[in-house]
Amino acid sequence: MAPTDPVSRRIVLTARLRPDMVETYCALHRSPDPAIVAALPAAGHRDYRIFRRGTLLVASFDYAGDDLAAERARLRARPELQDWMARTAACQEAADGQIWQEMDEIFRLPS
Repeated sequence: MAPTDPVSRRIVLTARLRPDMVETYCALHRSPDPAIVAALPAAGHRDYRIFRRGTLLVASFDYAGDDLAAERARLRARPELQDWMARTAACQEAADGQIWQEMDEIFRLPS
């Protein structure tokens, strides 16, 4: 019997870009740091996508793990990721002390 994938859940986050930094942020993501590209799947993040409309960002990914907050803290603590996170954070506006805000699911089409 083949091993099964861990149970995952869809995470959706929203953030705002500084209007003067939209192009910078998009350029960073056209050529992302290889360290972040490798780190996210290793931290249980699968099918990670970021969408933009004007200055609104929406990120979504499947998370296969049991402690997303701890996993994100470990990512933020990794020295090789701190430059990437500083460059992207400089493009974003914080709300309530956070850049990315997790969204609540309010509807799911029954399967």
